[in-house]
Amino acid sequence: MEARLTILGVIVAWTSVAVSAFNWTASSPADGTSILLCPGDNVTIPWSFETSRGDALVNVEWYFQPEGDRPRLLATYVAGNYLTPSTTTQELSFLPNAGLQVSRVQQDQFGVYTVHVNINKGGSSDTETRNVTLLRPEPPVASGGRLTASVQPRAVYREDTREWHVQLECGTLLDIGNPPFTVLWTTSQEETVNSSSYSNGTFYLTLPNPAEGGDYTCSLSSTDHTTACLNLNPSLANGAAVKVDSVLTKFMVLEGRLEALQEENRELNQTDRTLHQQVNMLQAQNANLTSQLQQLRNSCSVAGSHTSVVRLVDGRRPSEGRLEVNVDGVWGTVCDDDFTVQAATVVCRMLQIHSTSPVVQKMGTFPPGTGKILLDDVHCDGSEASIFSCNHRPVGENNCQHVEDVGLSC
Repeated sequence: MEARLTILGVIVAWTSVAVSAFNWTASSPADGTSILLCPGDNVTIPWSFETSRGDALVNVEWYFQPEGDRPRLLATYVAGNYLTPSTTTQELSFLPNAGLQVSRVQQDQFGVYTVHVNINKGGSSDTETRNVTLLRPEPPVASGGRLTASVQPRAVYREDTREWHVQLECGTLLDIGNPPFTVLWTTSQEETVNSSSYSNGTFYLTLPNPAEGGDYTCSLSSTDHTTACLNLNPSLANGAAVKVDSVLTKFMVLEGRLEALQEENRELNQTDRTLHQQVNMLQAQNANLTSQLQQLRNSCSVAGSHTSVVRLVDGRRPSEGRLEVNVDGVWGTVCDDDFTVQAATVVCRMLQIHSTSPVVQKMGTFPPGTGKILLDDVHCDGSEASIFSCNHRPVGENNCQHVEDVGLSC
């Protein structure tokens, strides 16, 4: 459908400023800006721009998109004339070079206002766009349609004062409105103070210590002028009151301190239990290390006194004879089964006799021993510090007779 255009009587000269490219001026509202206003208010949208010298303005178009509807042409600037279709109901004034003023905004004139600047750049067309949304103020919404005020049942700890305080609460707001409302408090001394904090629809007032008893009231507040056109529900606008008992508040603060001390005590007890567990674990580790150390000392003791645990007997000289070993103070012989030169090398080293070619003597070279046969199936590789470090049957276990007692010559 073609709209009839009306030529406005005001004609504004188009000017081009020599800049490197298209730019919106600093006074232009940012794209997506929202403006709150009441029905009947006037609003100015000071759009303006600059272009480079070689650009040619084709036209400027303004559109209006009502809430829940499609955009429609509001006005056009072309060839030095401002044209408006007959469907435009707004009282419009146009401001150089793309601004717009809407006078006495009506209920159906809230929505999105958009400007399109169409430019010819060296034979190619380009469109720059910005939009502003006109919004009605929205009232806050409270649960149950009214504010309620109360004393929180427990004192709260404040990091800034490092102390426990009684706190009042006022709410509950399901929506804080647009522009956002806050809550002001009137104390028992008729002083007006701001809320201390806000969370999830509830405003809080922290009372200084010691808290003054008496009546406290909370009420909605906003410094934005548009709240004047809101018709707040009286039960919401009148606020709410709460009575504070000064004796009870002292008790609540003391209770908060006591609970904090109890919690600290629980934490200390837990720390104490943890430390005890750590001590027990360290003691167990210490006992284990002590045992290992003792074993090492015993090993070192054996290694340091090898000559007292092995001996050669019934030979013609100290470096030869039947091999005997000492276990727990008892001397006994060693069976010749699998006993090799490598084992003889270990024994000679234990006896601190340097020998490059020890000889294993078997079967009657030396007189057989008496008593126990303590070692059997001894397997050494020659590097061991003690014959007891070689592989062998368990001490005292054997399948030999004394005629198999091994002897050697270092």
